[in-house]
Amino acid sequence: MRGPQPVHIMNPRDGDRRFERREAVAQAVEAFQRGIDREESFAVIYQSYFAALVRFFRFKGISPEECRDLTQETFVGIYRGLKGYQHSDRFEGWIYRIAETCFLKRLRAAATLKRAAVEISTDSSDLPQRLVAATETQLGSMIEKERAQQLRTAIRALPDQMRRCLTLRLYQGLSYKEIGIVMRLQSDTVKAHLTRAKKRLAESLNQPDLFSSTTAERRR
Repeated sequence: MRGPQPVHIMNPRDGDRRFERREAVAQAVEAFQRGIDREESFAVIYQSYFAALVRFFRFKGISPEECRDLTQETFVGIYRGLKGYQHSDRFEGWIYRIAETCFLKRLRAAATLKRAAVEISTDSSDLPQRLVAATETQLGSMIEKERAQQLRTAIRALPDQMRRCLTLRLYQGLSYKEIGIVMRLQSDTVKAHLTRAKKRLAESLNQPDLFSSTTAERRR
């Protein structure tokens, strides 16, 4: 027979703090949508939901590094979608839908990479014949995929903050200011991280002109 179970009594202050947080977030959302001090307004949202989103992804059973990356991607989605957010939707529900979308996109991308790896990793004795039969376009595509994989591997080896700045720049197309808002960094700090990251990648991949013609770099 099970003994008496402990009774959990909610501290009234917990409810007060949740209410205060929601009020602060609601005011920040309204201010952001009206264009009033967007950087500070977004910082309120970031501080309010960062830890909760990390936990959300951690419960999915993924690595801490991926949790941070997906949390960052979610905040990019929040930042981009906040202007069009409809107040008829519950804000927390809206945020978690963005988070779930980011997670599903990551799963689909991983599945695509896995299928590509299976297609390439056939019996080595068959490889020469397949290469001979391949068209120049197919070979070019394989080479580009290999280069992209090398770049992703090199990016993952960068220090955490540097890697996240570069990822937001290259794959999300954010400006220095937008990266600073999402990561809560000064624009000059973002620029320094990006400069060092590009230098490291160019050296590790032995490609001095790796970022010389990157379209994203034209946008500040």
